[in-house]
Amino acid sequence: MTSYIRVAEDEGAECIEVPVEDDGTLYLSTLVAQFPGACGLKFRNPDTRSLRGVKLIEERLICPDEGWVYEFFCTFPKSDSKRKSSDVLESAAQKTKRVDQCTDLIVLDLPYKTTETELREYFELYGSIVMTQLKKDPNTGGSRGYGFIRFEELESQQKVLGMQHTIAGRNVDVRIPRSNKEHNQQHAGSKVFVSRITEDFTSEDLREYFGTFGKVTYVFIPKKPFRAFSFVKFLDPAVAADVCDRDHIVKGASLCVTLARDDDDGGGGGSGGGYGGGRNYS
Repeated sequence: MTSYIRVAEDEGAECIEVPVEDDGTLYLSTLVAQFPGACGLKFRNPDTRSLRGVKLIEERLICPDEGWVYEFFCTFPKSDSKRKSSDVLESAAQKTKRVDQCTDLIVLDLPYKTTETELREYFELYGSIVMTQLKKDPNTGGSRGYGFIRFEELESQQKVLGMQHTIAGRNVDVRIPRSNKEHNQQHAGSKVFVSRITEDFTSEDLREYFGTFGKVTYVFIPKKPFRAFSFVKFLDPAVAADVCDRDHIVKGASLCVTLARDDDDGGGGGSGGGYGGGRNYS
């Protein structure tokens, strides 16, 4: 039976249950599939009230001596941390100036009872919606408390980013997810890390879709347990870089694509690829 630990992006944020391996370790790539850009974990020591880091060995996070009994928080590269702090100070008006075209928006802190239809109906009040995706637990089918939307018109997106939103009596947070541009520049290769896939995706689905961009030589989807990500390798590294700069909606899911290391075979439970940056949450 799969075991899970409670992880949040930061203290005070809502937790997501993330699966650990049979030996009690947590693959870094499993963490990144849910928190793109994360490079480790930390927790608050109940005795000293200080933050304590979790040991990372060969892309595996090692269970603390006390066990996975606390709520854990993600750590991000220093550049991401600085950006996160600046985001807090940014006004809504400034946020809308960062993009000149529609992009995926993440909706955080959703009530667990909110359905995908209700999510779409709420934001359709502000403009035409081309994509709605409510993230669900693959084991229970229940909501994870967040989702993604995309508007057809930039004006609608800017309007939504500049407002406060309440769904089913709960305040929700709408924002533009972190960019993966720096990560893609630092990890040139021919393999990409594809997150936010759903359980009904097959290797053929991904091969057929990404094959429209260039020759695909390899597709891998971890299945035991399902982790909502995959690896796709192209013959030409230039094609891999190109797909990372595009938006991908496949079978109704908005996929996040970042470059992965070519020396990562993906077979060890997804022990690499995609860590260090992702455009969106999975």
